[in-house]
Amino acid sequence: MELCNRFMVEFEKSKDQVARDITGQMGKPLNQSYNEINGMYSRTKALIDLAPEALAEDILPEKAGFFRKIVKEPVGVVLCLSPWNYPLLTAINTVIPAILAGNSVVIKHSPRTPLCASAFEKAFAAAGAPAGLVGSAVCDHDVVHELIGHPDIAFVGFTGSVAGGHAVYKTVSNRFIDCTLELGGKDPAYVAPDANLEAAVDTIVDGALYNSGQSCCAIERVYVHHSLYDAFLSRALPLLQAHQLGDPLAAGTTLGPMAQPYAPG
Repeated sequence: MELCNRFMVEFEKSKDQVARDITGQMGKPLNQSYNEINGMYSRTKALIDLAPEALAEDILPEKAGFFRKIVKEPVGVVLCLSPWNYPLLTAINTVIPAILAGNSVVIKHSPRTPLCASAFEKAFAAAGAPAGLVGSAVCDHDVVHELIGHPDIAFVGFTGSVAGGHAVYKTVSNRFIDCTLELGGKDPAYVAPDANLEAAVDTIVDGALYNSGQSCCAIERVYVHHSLYDAFLSRALPLLQAHQLGDPLAAGTTLGPMAQPYAPG
């Protein structure tokens, strides 16, 4: 736990550079890159707080002639495969639990954000992690396939497309190791007749346009009860028109360039 706390201290020292690197690599407005870093810290702290209970032995109910318990043990080397849209928030979901459980981690990010994995590696090294505890890799899909099939890899955490998830799971299943798959969504919003209209509109517009809509959980379509339809449009249009498309490094920009033409799906 102390190592993970020190990791945040060390990561903070390079926060400005990491934020600019994220924006420069995939186009997210700079303030949103900072938001992601701060969100990563919050998530790390929450995972640290959950660790004692999550990793504790489970003593099962008594049964005549048996003493039964579940012991949580490290599995070995964890491979973390993270995408470009939220390179820190998605990676931290695998990296911190793996470290807290006593495993080592190899982090491989999308080719669109290759610097992020090395930022993790450098921060953990500066925090005093043993050599090799957290490593980074830059490679193509063919090499990733070989990594997943390597006997030293004991667990895979993947965030990405449904097609990518199929490919990962196919390889993992051949080895009978576990994995987690966080894949793309198809997310609607529904505004009920008794909804708080102001809160609903604000949340939906933000959920649709944040990170230029390049989120697994971005709002893709909205269903509004007919009794609120006109009022919904009247509030939503000014919010939509207020968004500023431009240089993601410039103050005031809320919509940066697309990382790839088909990104929002």
